[in-house]
Amino acid sequence: MVFLGVHTVWLIFYAYLGLILGYLLKKITKEEMIHGEDYFRNSELVLMLLIGFFSLSVFVLNINYYLIGLFIFGLILGMIFRTPYPIFAIGLAFAIGRFGLILASFVFVFGLLESSLKWGRNILVENFMYFLLPALVLVYYDLSFFNNFYVIALISGFSFSYAYRIISNK
Repeated sequence: MVFLGVHTVWLIFYAYLGLILGYLLKKITKEEMIHGEDYFRNSELVLMLLIGFFSLSVFVLNINYYLIGLFIFGLILGMIFRTPYPIFAIGLAFAIGRFGLILASFVFVFGLLESSLKWGRNILVENFMYFLLPALVLVYYDLSFFNNFYVIALISGFSFSYAYRIISNK
């Protein structure tokens, strides 16, 4: 086992930094957060749709039955999981090149929005267990023999399903 993907580790920490900054933003601007909650929820929805469409555009050029199956599996996982961070962890652990930077940026902004909306103190610890720890473990064991398009199809299906969950909770 060789610890490969140092740039991937930095992308994972960059994505997690969005949660920390959102938590600090929530602490600093408590009064303004009440008025901006609708805007944050709408931004969260738009961001999940952007992740879904971006991922869909990447894997649609190489479509096959496995990718369709993983897209459907991602849709199912989006209805089951109450947080998107385990899927984001898988996506960032297997992300390569520009897709990794774009996905990390999306996760950063999503974490900024979500941690600003949630009022519990344990959001950083909870997402450490759901996001940071699994992503680092996956990078450490270097499971790079997986086809990246499979992971992208899973993320795309999950993002659309999670966006539907956000819409239905309004």
